[in-house]
Amino acid sequence: MPLSVREGFATYRCPVKLLPRHPQSPAMSRVLPLAVAVLTAALLPLGFGVGYAGGAGVTDSPTQATSGSSASALGALAVNRPARLAEPRARHYTLRNIVVLDGDTIKATVAQTGRREIIRLAGMQTMEKGECWYAEGTRALRQALGRSGRFTTLYDSRERHAPTGDMRLLGNVFTPSGGDVQQRLIRQGMALAYPLGRETLRQDAYAWASARAAHERIGMYSGHHCGQPRVVTPQLAITIHYDGNGADARDWSDRTITITNTHASEPADLSRWRLRTAAHVSFYLPDATVIPPGGQQVIRLGPARSSGELSWTGAIQRLPVPGKSKYHYGGAYLFDPAGNLHAWRRYPCLIDCSHPAQGLIQVRVEHSPDGPDTSRTEYVELSNQVPVDVSGLVVEVRTMVLALPPGTWLSPGDPLYLHAGTEPSQGRHLSLGLDRRFPAPPHVGRVRVRTHDTIPIACWSWGREPC
Repeated sequence: MPLSVREGFATYRCPVKLLPRHPQSPAMSRVLPLAVAVLTAALLPLGFGVGYAGGAGVTDSPTQATSGSSASALGALAVNRPARLAEPRARHYTLRNIVVLDGDTIKATVAQTGRREIIRLAGMQTMEKGECWYAEGTRALRQALGRSGRFTTLYDSRERHAPTGDMRLLGNVFTPSGGDVQQRLIRQGMALAYPLGRETLRQDAYAWASARAAHERIGMYSGHHCGQPRVVTPQLAITIHYDGNGADARDWSDRTITITNTHASEPADLSRWRLRTAAHVSFYLPDATVIPPGGQQVIRLGPARSSGELSWTGAIQRLPVPGKSKYHYGGAYLFDPAGNLHAWRRYPCLIDCSHPAQGLIQVRVEHSPDGPDTSRTEYVELSNQVPVDVSGLVVEVRTMVLALPPGTWLSPGDPLYLHAGTEPSQGRHLSLGLDRRFPAPPHVGRVRVRTHDTIPIACWSWGREPC
């Protein structure tokens, strides 16, 4: 008997695949994606969305931001990736006699096989036993799920749970009516959005739910919840340079996480505070880690390069580069010793995506200079009409990335030049580190200026390459 699965306003019926997966016939593998594509093309002009229904009133937004938009247009909701369409490879199962083990793990009987399985909910991460927000997350899952539901998986993935050695199924769990349980807990601020392994279904919706929970400061984003209240609450900001300067293959250690103390007069004592990704990969700041007012602490995802930096090598695979990874989103979270979440940064930006430099910077690329054509005579020119602070803005050229140094300003009549070669930077002339020259028309090329969390600032393209 086929399962009926809701996809937005549309409903389609797909045959149930039993665990373990049986090979699909070549004919079906060609026909099913074609049928979904035809259905999608027929529904979209009528205004129907495609994506699982349910959850706490959260839907995927199809809005797409462009680098040519004004700052006001980007300020409300800038979306860097459209909602993902229905996934025809997904397999759907019915769950019975569900028992909640913790905030992101259940035990249930799979009706199609009769087997009792431990299921790890993909797409989110709740706190572990003994941590702040553990009890609240477990209680929220019990309230959301009940005794029966549905289980959806892309690859019939399994993982071994290290503490117990148990093999667990990975996938997304829904209520009998189709409500997305992961989305609900993330939207309530009880869980962090976190795709597990290959189970990336619905990661766009979960990123939106996380962004809204953080924006509204609900659940773990609300501030103090565990332990004794602090006399002075630190004012902190996190910046993630997730795509290191230069080429990824040789400069991966240039990725950094920077914690800034934005308080005007109070230092921030972060001794034994925990910096983590949505996974449980964590870094504990050493004792006597104190950031002065307006100061910064740099944590490098590789060997430290100065005495003031800290080195954290465990997060490199947990901070994906959008567009270069199957994971569309990443982030970092800073907890105090009691387990309260004080600062966070997720990327790409989805809500309140504006920057003072938007609309103020002009980009020009010299890809075909007069005279000798060398990497030194090819450059990117950044100019402006009013003074603007461009510290930390990121310039992307081909596969190369350059974060502008702290204290970098643009003033009228004083452009900044980014040369294509590998010569050392000097004054207003910085090196992009390209090992070859810019492609000249009719070849395509593009230079983009963005923030660390992908807010578009300016763009220049040639040869029909879109910005």
